[in-house]
Amino acid sequence: MICSRRQSKTKAVNPTLKKIRTAAALSAELAGLELPVDSVLSVNLVGPRVMRRVNRGFLEHDQLTDVICFDYRDGSSISDGDVAVEILISPDMAEIQAAERPSDRTPGSELLVYLVHGVLHAAGELDSTPDQRRRMRRRERKVLRSLALKGIMELS
Repeated sequence: MICSRRQSKTKAVNPTLKKIRTAAALSAELAGLELPVDSVLSVNLVGPRVMRRVNRGFLEHDQLTDVICFDYRDGSSISDGDVAVEILISPDMAEIQAAERPSDRTPGSELLVYLVHGVLHAAGELDSTPDQRRRMRRRERKVLRSLALKGIMELS
């Protein structure tokens, strides 16, 4: 089950919850993310203060970031309706990054990249080393191409 919430007040990127859920479900399937039966993949669009506070509190990075993934499938029992994976995404960062990139990325397409990136982390991908980052980018491109074939090219 996919659960999504919008807590960010940014106007530039404001996808519907249905669009987030659809993209998250397809991304999870394409990434091979396995969740316990009847558990929840939670996707939350959060504002910059929340994202920075979470980044500082849990990852010890005192800065705004694009996406943070929490995986609660640590061997403990997850009951029906429990959140197994939680992905926090910053629409504000998507807006900033889209403006800074020399490509044709929109804030909505940047937001979709963040969603896919978070799902891939939940599926076991890492990006700490150069080799891991290259593998992550390859998998991101593959999932994004598959989503585009299904008509999902951005979250806006």
